[in-house]
This record gives sequence, structure tokens and C-alpha cells, in this order.
Amino acid sequence: MPTKVIRSPEGKERPRDAPWYTLYPRRWLTRTAGVVGRRWRTFRTDREARKSIVPNRSWHPWRLSLGRLLRVFAFLGTALLITWVMLKAFHPSWFETLSKNDAVNTLYSLTSPILTGAFLLAVFLLYWYHKAKKQLVKKARTKPHDLVPTAGTLVDRIVGRRELTQVIAQTLRDRRTRRPYLLVGGVGVGKTAVLVELTRMLAQQSAVPVPLRLRDMDGDGELDFEKMARRRFAEEADQGVFASGNIDKAWRQLRLDDKAVVIADGLEEALLDDRYREDRDNIIRRAIDRADRQNLPVVIASRPHAPLEGTRAAITALEPLSGEAALEYLVREPGQADERRLDWVVETAEVTDSPIYLRIARLLQQRGLLEHLTLREQNGRLNTRSNDCSTIRLWLIDTYRQAMENGLVCDQLVMDRKERRETLWVVSALACLGLVQDSIEVSFDDFVGAYLNDLRGPAGSREHPGEPAAGGGRDVLRPVVSPAQRQAIWSVLGRKVGESSSWTDPLEYPNECYTELARYAANAQLLGLVRGYENKVRFPHSIIQAYLGYRLLSEVEADGVAAVVEPALHSPGPSRELLIALVLLSRHRAEPPSPQPAVRPDQGRSRHLLRSRRTPPGLAGLLREAAANRHDAKYFDLYAAALEIDSVDPAPIQEELARDLDEQWADLDTKGDQRTVEDAKLGLVRRFGAALRERERRRGESGPLPGKAPARPHLPYERLFRIGTNETSHPVRTAIAHQLAAGGDAAFQSLRPWFPLGTDPVEQYLARTSEAKRKLNDDYTAWLEEANAGDAADPRAAAWRQQKHDRFVREYEQRRTTQWRHFALRAWLVPMFLGSVSDTYRDEAKERLNLWLGHLATPAGRTDALLPSAGPGEPDLPLSLENAMAQGFKNAANRRRRHPDVHEETRAHLMRQAERMLVSSRSWYAQLSLLHALCLWELPDTVGGAARPGAAEDRHRATTPAAGSAPDVSTAAGAPVEPVRTVTRWLAIGREHTRHRGGREGTRPSPRRGPPPVRRRSG
Repeated sequence: MPTKVIRSPEGKERPRDAPWYTLYPRRWLTRTAGVVGRRWRTFRTDREARKSIVPNRSWHPWRLSLGRLLRVFAFLGTALLITWVMLKAFHPSWFETLSKNDAVNTLYSLTSPILTGAFLLAVFLLYWYHKAKKQLVKKARTKPHDLVPTAGTLVDRIVGRRELTQVIAQTLRDRRTRRPYLLVGGVGVGKTAVLVELTRMLAQQSAVPVPLRLRDMDGDGELDFEKMARRRFAEEADQGVFASGNIDKAWRQLRLDDKAVVIADGLEEALLDDRYREDRDNIIRRAIDRADRQNLPVVIASRPHAPLEGTRAAITALEPLSGEAALEYLVREPGQADERRLDWVVETAEVTDSPIYLRIARLLQQRGLLEHLTLREQNGRLNTRSNDCSTIRLWLIDTYRQAMENGLVCDQLVMDRKERRETLWVVSALACLGLVQDSIEVSFDDFVGAYLNDLRGPAGSREHPGEPAAGGGRDVLRPVVSPAQRQAIWSVLGRKVGESSSWTDPLEYPNECYTELARYAANAQLLGLVRGYENKVRFPHSIIQAYLGYRLLSEVEADGVAAVVEPALHSPGPSRELLIALVLLSRHRAEPPSPQPAVRPDQGRSRHLLRSRRTPPGLAGLLREAAANRHDAKYFDLYAAALEIDSVDPAPIQEELARDLDEQWADLDTKGDQRTVEDAKLGLVRRFGAALRERERRRGESGPLPGKAPARPHLPYERLFRIGTNETSHPVRTAIAHQLAAGGDAAFQSLRPWFPLGTDPVEQYLARTSEAKRKLNDDYTAWLEEANAGDAADPRAAAWRQQKHDRFVREYEQRRTTQWRHFALRAWLVPMFLGSVSDTYRDEAKERLNLWLGHLATPAGRTDALLPSAGPGEPDLPLSLENAMAQGFKNAANRRRRHPDVHEETRAHLMRQAERMLVSSRSWYAQLSLLHALCLWELPDTVGGAARPGAAEDRHRATTPAAGSAPDVSTAAGAPVEPVRTVTRWLAIGREHTRHRGGREGTRPSPRRGPPPVRRRSG
């Protein structure tokens, strides 16, 4: 058959003729245009992704209001008055003729005062009103940190909260949806940073934010947000230009215009006086209700406590930042820094829990001080080799302090190194005094005057037990500072500063002592460490106060540390900052995990430093004793600090601490706000897991001593597991599962004897459930027989029988609840352990997972390529345990690929098992969790969103069995795992199934749970 040549095929166009020498330029232009087009599309996509879900509109509500009517009246009356004056000036004859009319004269006499008032109102609106708010608005736009009284110098631009601030701003803008906002969060989660960003955003939207510090309220016992905001607005206005009447008029006009927004911080520090303690909750509720009735836009930041419940406010719990937001904050441009190291620092140091660490890390990164070195051989360089969160945090702040002493931070200040160093030591002494007396404010009289009274003898002492905190401490009563505590603080200060100064002897130079203390406080304020007031200083950053207090405690003799901190551990203390300082002290004095001496003789260390680097004796035991007989949230804080300190102690009592928690957890009657208690429990669980891992890490790094066999310490992971079975809070149990899974091989080995491999967990659960029901039936039968045989008319016997009935029913419910928590926790841990254990236990972990998934067999007659080992019969796995196992898959997927415990082969196996479970799942919640897990596995690790090159090839290699190895059961029947394709296919089939079910009118939907199973198609 002859070949037919088509000269002009349909839909095709012949390229135009061009000279041959333009071929390469045209190719270069085409490729350049392609690169530019891709970059432009990426830019537009990123720009749209950075935009908020709520448009950033201006604060100009177009609605009818009294403020707008006044403006219309002022400007219209001014226009009429100007017209009248111009007519009189340029047409006097016509004006004289018009004025002869009596009606015109009468109208003129009536309207002239009104027009004059309109003119004066227009002058006020156009000049005085804008002049009054100009300074405040300008400061809010350019320097919001200075306007917010609780913001310190380390509060930087907000990270990861922009959408939250925009939602709050636009919700406050609409009077129909406006309610008082409560930002609730723990210490260091970034509440003040959100308020700073909200202040700047509101000012840019033409609103007038008025930040307040609620601790500065009046002493009349009433909390009035509008009254405090009016006073703060008058303080920010220029008193030399405006009279008080004009300021009050400007404030009233702001309220009429609905542009005044009150931003209040520190609700937990308000009304702490003893005379308001009984009625404090009602005062706070009345203040919030009053603001709601007045329709006053107000945003309040507070720590969780009881008065917040039941108020007419929208409560927003502020969670810690995400790791992606923190990494994006540290890496401004991808590729300019070692993202792997920064990601490791973000994850290990948990900088998202306290944004101040994030800000310090960015400052160090900008100055090139965040280096990854094997040894800390260079001063001012940060070693990030340690796997301990507290150690990394200590090194972060310590490096920041060294950079401040060397002038690398706050370099614009004219202050030499000696002056900076002495300032830091003086502020450290003030911070240590604030820690032991549980106060964020320290007055010079408490620091100098009380010590001067101690030197003069008992007659000059003016200490009174239970003296109220003069500077706004966190509690109503502050602990008494003993002369021994003050003497220890002044001894260190005299040793560090007094060598070249005589002011450290207040007995000889009292006036000079006060003068020098004020000078050093002013220097510290310039460095951003404190805020200076008349005769006192305030620490705006609790973490900085804890670190400075730790610095002074580190110079105290090891035997004397307990005498300094022990009195501050009793009720109402200790403060959270004191516990942080003790944890930092333990990391400073902990010897390296090595059998060799920690300090070499040729390093030239002084004898005093060698003595001070010993671990303080019994510090964990001291915290354990202080936690005894406590029934508040600080019970958990004390045990958390004790576990963290004990993890680096050469003589640990970790087993005793874990036993105390295990035995007391179920019967502990904790009083106080339950949200605060839950946060304290979460902190304890995280510290418990970190302490166990730190003990295991130090054992692995130390190695055995010469001539001695290696001893593997027992890690009480089973105690933590039993605590999870007795805990009622779901978030706390989830945190326990995370900490157990993070333990890896050590946790798996510790829990293996509890769950023998030959036993079936589902059969165990069903058998124990049947046994509990059988026991309940036997008890109820015996109770009925006893009730029939007894005297029904005897009221005491009837009451006793009712108590017996309630008792065995309560025992049954408690037993069933404990059993369910036990097996739900095991279902969580099965896929999570598979993602964290090493090759030693990986095969056993896979076998355990297959044992659980075997109870999700598909019904008879249904085959699926994704599930080659599906058996007949309906699944017998309870739905609650199915949901728990799906949550375990999601938790296992929520790990970065670069995590040290993540292996590509394990990730691929978990993906296949997730698809296998997705096919047989009967619960919509389990299906949603598994789809979430598959999406998490596909997310990239790098900042910017693009997956690294070769990721798909790595997954293909990971799912392909190696030569000579047995094929995986879950991967033998299919192609490489593609989570995104699985999710897309599943959702598409679900939409198609829903459309077919809803296509006919009048037909009832099928009772089927979820979409049909996923079937692989050819090609």
C-alpha cells in the first residue's frame, strides 16, 4: 500500500521559516521564558497561599451610627456657614435686601448658633480629634512593642498567628458578631506576641488600639476596661497641648465612632490582694459582662484559671506554634542555611512551646552563632549535638548572653564588656531574689534594705511571715526570704562585682548602693532584660528571669543550693521560673556521659569552680518531698522538675519517682482549674518521657568503666503505661502514647513482658469484657436473692442494699473503663512502635501489627488486591479500638522523613498497612484518620513546599524487596506506594458512590458505612 503524505494535517501548523543561526537563540529564549513563567507561577501561588482566609479590610463599618450623623451635621453645617459668610462678603447688597425679610432674620437667629456649633465640631473633628489619637496610632503602627506594656524587647513579629489575628480583628469590627475575646494559653506560648501583632494590625486598619496591663488597675476593687482604657489613652496623649476636657471629648468620639479597641494582658495578675480574693471570680465575670453590654471591643490575654469559665466571652485556646512555622521563621530563604540542623534544633529544643527561644535562635542564626560543632571549643559558638531539650535551651540562652557581653547583641549601645558583664550579674542577683520570693518584680528595698537590716542585727529586721507581695507577685502571699538566702545571693554578687567596687557593702555605703543599683537597672533596661520603675525592676520574660536566677545559683556552693531554694518550694510556691532555673542548674552541673573526668587539670579551672560543678545533693528528692501532700497543679510541676533533674543525676531515684506517680495518680484529688491541671499533667508526661530517653541516651554514650561489665538501667516505661490506663483526660493519654512510642527500643523492651507475642489482644479484650459482664451478672443475681430474702420494710437494710448495688455497678464501670483504656493505648502504640523501633524489634512489631489487622478481615466473597490475606467473616475488632489504631497510624505518619528514628522501609510498610486498613475500615472516623495519615506521609520536609528530588524513587526502592530477602506480605501484590493517588482515588470513588445513592428520588440511602473498597485498575 503506497504511503500517503499529508502536507497540512488538521490542527497542526508548520513552523515559520527562520535562518539556521537563530536556532540556539530561539531555544535559549524558549527555555528562559519557561523558567521565568514557572517562577512567576510559583510566586503567585505563594502569594495567594500567604493571604489570610479573611480579607484585611479597613475599620470603617458602613452603617448608620451616631458618630456618622454627627460628622454629617458638622460638615454640612460648616458648608452652609461658609456659604453664608461668602455671600455676605461678596454680595453685600443682595444680602442686605434679604436681611430685611423678617422670616429670614428669624431663621438666621435660629440657625446661627447651630451652624456655629457645627463649625466648632468640624474643627474639633478635623484637628483636635486627629491630633489626640495621632500619637497613639503612629506608635501602634511603627513601635507596637513600646505601646504594649507587657511586651519585652525579645518579642518579635508574630510567627504562624497572622490568620488568628486577622480573624479576631475582623470579628471585632462587626458589631453583630462582636464579643469579648479571651486568649488563653500557658506561659511562653506567645500571647503577648499575638497582642503586639494585633495592635499593629488594628492601627493599620484605622482603628485605635489601647493596650492595658491589668495588674495596674485601680485599688477600688472594680475591674472596668473602659475606665482603664480612657486613662491609658490620656497618658499617651500630649498633656502639654491638650486640656483634659479635649482628651475626654476625643475618647467619647472614639467610642461613638466605634474605633477604640481595648487590648488587655495579664488577667491572672489582677485582683491578687487579700481583700479581693473571695470575690475575685465574680469581679472578673462582671467586668467581662459589662464590656459585652457596652459593646466594647476588648481582647484579653490570660493564663488558664477558674474565673474564665462561664463568662460571656469567646475563649480561644492558644496552642504552641507548628514546627513548620518555626522553621520558616528561622530560614528566611531556603538554601541559605542548614535546614536539617535548624529543623533538629526546633524539634529537640521544643522552641515552639516558648517563642522566646525561637527569637533567640533567630538572633544567633543571623549572627552566625548557631553552629553545629562536635565540641564546644570556640567561645560563643553553640553546640547542638545534645539530644536533651533542657541542655539545648540552656546553650541557646547562654550563647545569647555571651553575645550580649561581647557586644554582638545590642551593639548600638555604648557600653564596654566589663559594664555589660557587671550589669548581667547584678540583674542575676535581682532575678534570684525574685525567684525565691515568687515575684516578677523586685524592689530595691527588698534587695538592699532587707539585707541592710540583716547586717545590723535582729533588732533591725522587719520581716513578717506571709508579707503581701509589694510588686505584684503571682500569688497573694509570697514566701519569706531568710537572712541565709540573702547572704548567699550577696556573697556571689560581691565575689563577681565587688572586686572593683565598694558599693556591694551596703552597711558602709548605703546611698551609693542604691545609686549603683539604679544605674545597673537602667543598663539592663537598655539591654532588654528588665523594665525599670521607681525603686524597682520588673522582668518581662519569665524564661530570662529563670536563666538569670540560675546563673547566680550556679555560683553557690553545691551543698548550699538546697538551703537557698528549699524555703521557696513550700506553698504558695514554688514559681514556675524557679523550677526552670533548677532544671537549668542540673544541666549546667551534670557531668558529661563519659567515664573520664569531666574537667581536665590542664584547663586551669579554679578550685571553687571544680567544687561548684558537682550535682547538688538530693535536689530531686527535695522536690519530691515538697510535692507530698499537695493537691493542686503544682504537684505535677514539682514531679516534672524532679524527673528532669534526676535524669542527669549520677545517683538517680527515677524508679521511686515513677512509683510514686503510678500509685498516687488514680486516687489523686486535684483541686483548682481543671484546664490548668490538664496543662500541668501534659507537661509532666512530656518531661517523664524526656527523662527516660535522656537516661537511656546517657547510658549509651557513657560506656562501661574499665574492668566493669555494662549495666543497662531499668527504665520504668511500664509505670507510664499504667498511668495512661488510669488517666481520664484524652489529651493526656495521647501524650502518654507519644512518649511511649518515642522511647523506641527501650520502651518496646520494657513493655514486651506485658504483652506476650503468642496472645491475641482482641481475644483478650473480648474475654475480659465477657468476664466483667459475667461478674456483674453474678453480683446482681446475688443482690436480688439477698433483697428477696431480706426485710423490705426496714429502711436501713434497703439503704444498705442500695449502697451495695451502687458499689458493684461502679466497680464494673471502673473495670470496663480501665480495660478499654488499656487496650486502646495498645492499639495506639502498635503502628507507632513500628515507626520508632530499630531492626532489632522491627519484625516483631510487624507481626504484632498484622495480628491486630487480622481482625479487620473483609466479608466473605469480597476480594481485593490491596488485601491478599483477607479472611472470611465479619470483622470482630471493636470500633473504638479500630479508631484508636487509625489514630496510631496518623501519629506515626506525623514524623518528618529526616527524623533519626524514621526508616524508608518502615514508612513504606506503614503506608501499605494504612491502605490495607483503609479498605476494611467500617468507621468514618478511622477512614478520615487513615486518609490524613497518607497525606502526612506525602508532605515534604523542606521549607517552601516542594518535595525533595528523588522522593518517589526512594519510595520505590524502599518498597522493592532486596535481593535474597523475603517479600513483604503487604507489598507483594502491588506497585510502589503512592499515598496521594490512594487518597485521590478513595475520595473520587466516595463522590461517585454518593452521587449514585442520591440519584433517585424517594429512595433511602444505603446503610453502608463509607465508600466502597479501593480496587486497583490496570494501567
